Amino acid sequence: MFLAHMIPFYTLDLAEFSRQVSDILRTNARTLPSSLRCHLSQATILLINRKIIDPEEPLDLFIDLQISGDRTLRKLAFFTSFTTFGA
Repeated sequence: MFLAHMIPFYTLDLAEFSRQVSDILRTNARTLPSSLRCHLSQATILLINRKIIDPEEPLDLFIDLQISGDRTLRKLAFFTSFTTFGA
């Protein structure tokens, strides 16, 4: 989360951050601890809200996270998908 907050100030140093977070969630979501999965998802949501990444980029990621066994993450992913793209 800290690095997601710092992206506007360190754009060159953190240019690949959003891609790296998405890649980590795509490949290792089931093996990461629940709190880390939620924090990485929240960082992605923050980047969407700040219009640093296009909201359609992580859409398939959030759809995949909804079918994970983590209830908190499933709610977060559903809420984000629903509020970003509407009903």
